[in-house]
Amino acid sequence: VYLTSFRDHTILFAQKPLQNPARYAGIEHSAGLRNDWREQSQFRNPAFLALNQSNGSLYVTDSANHVIRRVRPGISGKVETVAGTGAPGNVDGSIDQASFNTPQGIAIDSRGNLWIVDTGNHTVRRVNPNTGSVETIAGMPGVAGFADGAKTLARFRSPVGIAIDTESIIEQQERIRRGAPSAPISVLVTDTGNGVLRRVYEDGRVETLVPFTFDNPHAVSIDALDNIYVSEPQRGRVRLIPNGQKVVVAVAQNGTFGEPRGLSAASLGRLVIADSRFAVRTATYGVPRIVSVTP
Repeated sequence: VYLTSFRDHTILFAQKPLQNPARYAGIEHSAGLRNDWREQSQFRNPAFLALNQSNGSLYVTDSANHVIRRVRPGISGKVETVAGTGAPGNVDGSIDQASFNTPQGIAIDSRGNLWIVDTGNHTVRRVNPNTGSVETIAGMPGVAGFADGAKTLARFRSPVGIAIDTESIIEQQERIRRGAPSAPISVLVTDTGNGVLRRVYEDGRVETLVPFTFDNPHAVSIDALDNIYVSEPQRGRVRLIPNGQKVVVAVAQNGTFGEPRGLSAASLGRLVIADSRFAVRTATYGVPRIVSVTP
């Protein structure tokens, strides 16, 4: 389990969700922008993480440095800047000239592209490591609002979390049975300032998931059964949209969580929750009923 320690400017790691995490990268209480071996590197308020399962690289939205970083795998893997200049901005183009403004959520699609929620710019961006380029997929840089539509016609208000909108197991089996090609890539984004979830397609189309509303939604995660989980740290809760249903239900009773932020739908029917008051929690769920929360 990898975690960001936003205030300590570090990345943490634990072998199991309930173990005490240890420092993995960065220097405690030492903010900066330095690429080095991971324990000598510096971050400034790292926010979200995405792990490339194919090669073990860990990607970080280094929010107050306005850059995207990569931690190479290995005992002393190096940290490097993937995209961004270190100054806030909204420039597309090559990765060494592109700029971000307080990037938050990050996700990796099946092609290896990085999807970035550029919170300060109210946009959704994509980094293509193969071409070394950054592009704005949806939203008008620097303009907050609420509107569905295509590309720059869409409006977000301080979006934060993101998750790849993958096929459910049932959808995948049906597609394979029909011999159909893979569906276009889309992502779910927590449009925090507007209190809703948005779906963003790779062609730039944006639509709001209705009739769901949330209180300052933060992170979002989707499991293999297509259940959608959303954290609401200011309300101390995590809520669930069961697959195909038009309802939102609580993952656990009131008071279970302190300030849940990061979410990851793990294997074996577990939801891993980064709770900034109670460290890492796990919720074990059925289909789609939550059956236990630990600790």
